[in-house]
Amino acid sequence: MSKLLVNTFLLNLLIFIKRQVLNFIIGIGFLSIFSCNVLSKISAEKPLYAGGILEVDEGDTLKLAKGVSYELEDQIYPKPNSKILGGRFGLSLYFKYVDRKDELKFIKKFLYDKFSEEPVYYDDEISKKVKKNIEDELYNNGYFYGTVDYKTHKEKDGKLVYVTYTAHPNDHPYTINSFVFEGDSTLLQKAIIEELDKSIFHEKPRYDLDLLKSERKRVEDSLRNNGYYFFKQGFLTYEADSALGTKSVDLFMKLKSNFPPKASRKFYIGEITMNTDFQQDSSKAFSNHVEIDTLGYIYQGDPHKLKPKALKDAILFERGELYKQNKHRNTLKLLSSLGVFSYIDLAFKETTDSLYFEDLLDVSGRMTQVVPKSISTEIGMATWTNGYTGPELELSWQHRNIFGGAETFSFSADIGILQQFGGSQSSDVTSIQLLGIDFSLTFPRILFPFPVRLYKESILPSTKISLSYETYWYRPIAQLRIINSKLTYDWSPNFNKRHILDLIDIVFQNSEIESGTEVDSLDDFPNFGIPRIENENIFSSKYTYQYRSGKITEQDFVLGYQGYIDAAGNIIYGLQKAFGKNPTQSNPETFLGQVYAQYVRVGSDLRSYLQLNRKFTLASRINVDVGVPWGNATELPFIRSYFVGGPTSIKSFNPRTIGPGSAYVMPGDNEYFERDGDIKIEANIELRQSLSKFFKLGYFIDIGNVWLLNKNPNFINGDFDFSRFYKELAIGTGIGFRLDLEFFVLRLDLGVPVLTPFLSQFEDDPDTEINEAAINAPVSDRFLLKDFPSGIVFNLAIGYPF
Repeated sequence: MSKLLVNTFLLNLLIFIKRQVLNFIIGIGFLSIFSCNVLSKISAEKPLYAGGILEVDEGDTLKLAKGVSYELEDQIYPKPNSKILGGRFGLSLYFKYVDRKDELKFIKKFLYDKFSEEPVYYDDEISKKVKKNIEDELYNNGYFYGTVDYKTHKEKDGKLVYVTYTAHPNDHPYTINSFVFEGDSTLLQKAIIEELDKSIFHEKPRYDLDLLKSERKRVEDSLRNNGYYFFKQGFLTYEADSALGTKSVDLFMKLKSNFPPKASRKFYIGEITMNTDFQQDSSKAFSNHVEIDTLGYIYQGDPHKLKPKALKDAILFERGELYKQNKHRNTLKLLSSLGVFSYIDLAFKETTDSLYFEDLLDVSGRMTQVVPKSISTEIGMATWTNGYTGPELELSWQHRNIFGGAETFSFSADIGILQQFGGSQSSDVTSIQLLGIDFSLTFPRILFPFPVRLYKESILPSTKISLSYETYWYRPIAQLRIINSKLTYDWSPNFNKRHILDLIDIVFQNSEIESGTEVDSLDDFPNFGIPRIENENIFSSKYTYQYRSGKITEQDFVLGYQGYIDAAGNIIYGLQKAFGKNPTQSNPETFLGQVYAQYVRVGSDLRSYLQLNRKFTLASRINVDVGVPWGNATELPFIRSYFVGGPTSIKSFNPRTIGPGSAYVMPGDNEYFERDGDIKIEANIELRQSLSKFFKLGYFIDIGNVWLLNKNPNFINGDFDFSRFYKELAIGTGIGFRLDLEFFVLRLDLGVPVLTPFLSQFEDDPDTEINEAAINAPVSDRFLLKDFPSGIVFNLAIGYPF
């Protein structure tokens, strides 16, 4: 009965989400088509502001310095009402529902609250202010004699007004000819002079106010990392002399006259106190509040709620050492990464050591603990690599300090139902239903038989122990059960790098035929479009390295990399060999009642994101994976195999329908099955365009395939061969529409297959001669773009593809 209730709930939930998504798409389309009618609500006396355009009068030889035009454009405001496909969608929503906004429900209310925009009318006073701001920005970038003029343009019977701002730099920008610090020989000023020896100003760059500000900040950071706690960048000032007549300035830096004396002194760390029971309401009392001074700092709080040693690894200060700003900031980050505090503050109080006459800073930490126990329910949408998409419901319970050492215990149960949206949907699996439970215990430190010291900057290393059970129903064919247990070490030496070691990863996998089906064995899986699922155990260890150069929101170019090495079954294989057994691929041995997998896998994933301008970003990915089954196994386990095709891969082909190699399967009962391989090569490039705050476009080209490591008579030319692999790459292109709400991304991709690895039709059985014909055939025979638009592949997915 409970199983029936769960299935009924999931089906109803999926139907509801389908309807709401359909209504959402139809609503957006309807409003986009008819949003041009908004001008009927606008008068020529109060015209709508259509936006501002910046033009630069550069002359024949004068060129504006790189990046300056962006800074000038930033001065243009206000932002006009957004346009999507030529229509003002947000403004249309506003006019349509503003008079009855309090009566709206469900999708209409969501659309109005999230996307509606009040009209932005033209105001000439704002244009005058913008003109002045652009002239100031020209001056701040070294164009000391630049001017700006503007002109308004009216359209649609005067109901629309846009403004053209023309900037006249009038000359090349001023550069910095020399840079000198004016001061005496105090320790502080010597430290400043030493730091300024590294200044970019010595390279005689263009005069740039932002550069002057960043140089002051750089000096402040350097000094505060060397004990000068009270030093601020505001104590430094510039003077410039541009009387040389050579389009350059001499720049002088000096300390302000009201510079406080204590800012010139170095400070050391004094007494360290950490109050873990701080309450902003001081009237609250703590009956178990104690003070302990045994760990290099004074602990104040209830040791039964949070043990003193829980903070030790997060406190980077030591008594008597020089104050360093980086340790100050990173201590705050490490305390936050413990996950047990809702409020954290570090205060520093000046004091003096009477014995050594040193200037000291007493550190006072004040932390408010979170409520440790919490329960939550979450409904979300998921997209699998096989193209199935649907809702998942998760119920979780969490204790964030279960043993008093900031250990986190979590329990979660989730259910879901997924179906294929778009593509051929040729699988006989009508839906995939899942039910899972998961237990995990995370320690904010490395648990190992002997002490392990790892450098930490902003995130504490962790040890995670987890156990999960999952059941998948491939309706109406089969049921798959998976038990997984892991021991994982996770540490990040800094923001850019992360190491993950799954020291122990054990998987028990079992499957069975659903009652009422017409097959006797899961060996018949190709007839039904379900994955190759085996009764198999996996005992593996995996190391993963991740790197990212920065955040895409903060840098024009970001590079990301992930590499891994994964090995399974080798220890068991070695032990069995040592005790006289002889596991082979033709005669595999079992462990705990089932055949165990044995393989070595390595892989690399390189990604880049290049911000071309304010509206366009170029994203690219190259992914290469290789798996080698050996010893006790002839093939990789299905859950460790590689695939291409689908919404997160080559989007112009149906999920997992490419490869292996150029192997061809005749049309008929076995036409649809999941094509996996031991080797994967994939590359993707995507030009992402921002239409508005929430609506984006993506123009993509994908290329790739999977191959078998060894020859297989069932897949002629399915093995990897250097002499032909480049001829077997599938190619696709297309366009994607994205609704990006920051917390949720709904993606609709329309993919067009360009080149297939195999010929699409044969009259004979797939033998060697036919497959060789496929490889050696003219490209035009495998060129699918000629069939456009009949070959379009539709993908509805959640999140960006990469």
